[in-house]
Formats: sequence, C-alpha cells, structure tokens
Amino acid sequence: MMRYRVTASRQPIDTAVTLVSTGQIVARLSGREQSFGFDADTYFRIAGHNIFGSIFYVHAVRSGTVENRAQNELAYMSRFPGITLRKVLLRATLTVGGVSGRGASGINVANPAFEAFWHDPKTAANFHLVWSPLAARSGAEGWHTHRQIALFVDRALYVHLFRPRKE
Repeated sequence: MMRYRVTASRQPIDTAVTLVSTGQIVARLSGREQSFGFDADTYFRIAGHNIFGSIFYVHAVRSGTVENRAQNELAYMSRFPGITLRKVLLRATLTVGGVSGRGASGINVANPAFEAFWHDPKTAANFHLVWSPLAARSGAEGWHTHRQIALFVDRALYVHLFRPRKE
C-alpha cells in the first residue's frame, strides 16, 4: 500500500542572550520554528528489480532568534529488501538529498541506515536498533559524518483490520 503524508508543525523557541564574560542575561528572545512537509511512497521497476522508497520535501522557517533561517529539504529514501536472521528482521535504507542554506548546493546529505527489528508476540512490542552514519556537506566545512545509534521500542495501542465486503 502506498502511503502519502502531509505534516505541519509550529513550536516556540525562547532564547536567553548572555554575556560570555559575566554570564549576565542581557536580552530574551522569543521566536518560533514552523515547517511544512510532504512525504510520498514510490515504487518503480528497473531492469526487473522492484525499487521501493519515499520522496519528501520540507520547508522550515526559524524566526525571532539569534539564528534566523529558512531552508528547503528535498530527498529520496530507498528502502532495500529486508532479510531475516532467525526472529530478527534486518533492513537498510539510503537517503540522499539536498538542504538549502548550508553553503553547498546540490546533494549535501547522504544517510545510510541499518536496522535490526524484533517483534515480541507476548507484549506486542517492536524493538528497533538503528545505526546511521549521517554524512552532510556544508560550504565552510565540506563533508563531515555524524554517527548515530538509536534503540527504541514501539507498540500499537489500537489496530483495526478492515475486511473486504462479501458481495
């Protein structure tokens, strides 16, 4: 099933401006960050291979702070077929894209991610372990990598399965 999602968010940002030498607060800034995004699943075939992924676009604006900015993000995430190792599902994704306002045009983000996923039938909880070496390029620093690891658990609170009507 193909999935499409539209997101919007708005959050306040409060900043205290302090003097480095004394630590005294000289001003308080009250700003906000808001974003709008669109995410769509994709599917196509190349040379007999099924390619699944998502394309997404986000426009984010931060204002009223010492670091006001606006940026656009456009990226594609490819979802590779998963494999099972006993009761653990192993899957990988690769995201490439561009973020404006980083001083480097074109593709300036590359993010592979590797996930181990296990479902516990007794608790109905899903356990995820994800390793992601995010590579980003800026105009001043060039390419740099941030290695990230996440361990999280999720569980559906309510699931309703729709059954086709018998005619």
